[in-house]
Amino acid sequence: MNVQLPTEVVLIDVCDCPSDLYLHSDGRTCGKVTSCSVDNGGCDHECEDDSHGEFYRCRCRSGFKLSENKRSCQAIDPCLDNNGGCQHHCTNNHGRAQCQ
Repeated sequence: MNVQLPTEVVLIDVCDCPSDLYLHSDGRTCGKVTSCSVDNGGCDHECEDDSHGEFYRCRCRSGFKLSENKRSCQAIDPCLDNNGGCQHHCTNNHGRAQCQ
């Protein structure tokens, strides 16, 4: 009887970090826990830490503005400001004024 044994063994590493650090999305490296590293700081779009990671602010992508709660982003309607620069009719096209 001829028995063939597997020639490859796959090892799976499980990484863990000390309690004051968190595991990066690569699953292999640890990073300092900051306001933004947990749930994106509660921000809709972007979270920006200060240099010490103690304070943060939320920022919105182009075409959006930060709402009063300082975390959520609202789409900007450019037609509400000076009719979007249009002479006649302005249509909001995903945050951009489209004149007709």
